[in-house]
Parts: sequence; C-alpha cells; structure tokens
Amino acid sequence: MNTATIWSALVVEVVLPPREDLRGRQFPDTAVSPTEAWFFVDEAGDLTLFDARGRTIVGHEGVSHTFLVGAVELSAPSEVEAQLTELRVRLLADPYFRGVPSMQEKARKTALAFHA
Repeated sequence: MNTATIWSALVVEVVLPPREDLRGRQFPDTAVSPTEAWFFVDEAGDLTLFDARGRTIVGHEGVSHTFLVGAVELSAPSEVEAQLTELRVRLLADPYFRGVPSMQEKARKTALAFHA
C-alpha cells in the first residue's frame, strides 16, 4: 500500500492448530496453513460517558448519541487500492470538484488519499 493511504490497517497472520477430539487425538488433515488477512477499521462518534468529575453526561448536548465501528477484511488490498486511486484521480480531474477545499493538494486530504 502506498504511503498516502490514511486508513488504519491491521495485518494479522492467522494460524489455526490441527483440531483435536476431546481425548486429544488429532483429526487428520485439519491443520490450516498461515494466511495473511488485512482489516481496515474506522470509527465514528466517541465513547465519552463521564465528565471530569465522574458524572454521567450521556444524553447531554454535545455528547455523541451513537458510536459506530466499521471494518472490512480484504484478501487483495492492492487491487482495491488501485481502484480507489483511479477513482480519486478521476474525481480530481472533474471540474465539479475543482473548488472543494479537501480536493486541493495543499489541504493534504482527499487530493492525496481517501479517508475511510
């Protein structure tokens, strides 16, 4: 992935041991080879539940009503990156977006990479 990508990526190697029955006997052909998995995670809202004095602030003005976590697992992140880069380049060339502040390179936002 290129350095302009802003997403948070967690790469893990998943290795599952061979399965065993209750007596510890291994089932044949159940070992799984290591695989690489890419997870891209983003959140919205915040989890602030209390103020500095420990009082509950849920439901008060200025406090998030929701907290969301979104994730996607990709087996071929470089393919998705190429497609997103192509889309971003097309959007940057579109006159409709010429005046949008985040589409200006000096803003160092969407002109460089999408944010999840």
